[in-house]
Amino acid sequence: MKVRNVELDFSITNLENIKKIENAYKKIQEDSETFKSDDFFEQMEHECKVGKAFFDEVFGEGTAQKLFGDENDFEVIMDSMIEVVEEIDKKKKALNSKMEKYSSKRVKR
Repeated sequence: MKVRNVELDFSITNLENIKKIENAYKKIQEDSETFKSDDFFEQMEHECKVGKAFFDEVFGEGTAQKLFGDENDFEVIMDSMIEVVEEIDKKKKALNSKMEKYSSKRVKR
């Protein structure tokens, strides 16, 4: 998978990777429920930290540094997360299609 012109060694069909993605999603969801601030700067800063943590959680420690360096550009980090999520969703749809095509019910026909 390529993010910000950096090739990341990652397969969505690897079960360990699926666990990493699910755990990272859960952490983001829990974090969004607990973090409260009315300060715009604090919100943006926090979201950058969460986004970087997502990349390290899913792709391995140090990935966020490779992708973003010391940069804390909210839009860049969020766009990169969206890119990854969209790629994962696209792959999930393709896998679901294969599973439906070769499901045990269909094979029995």
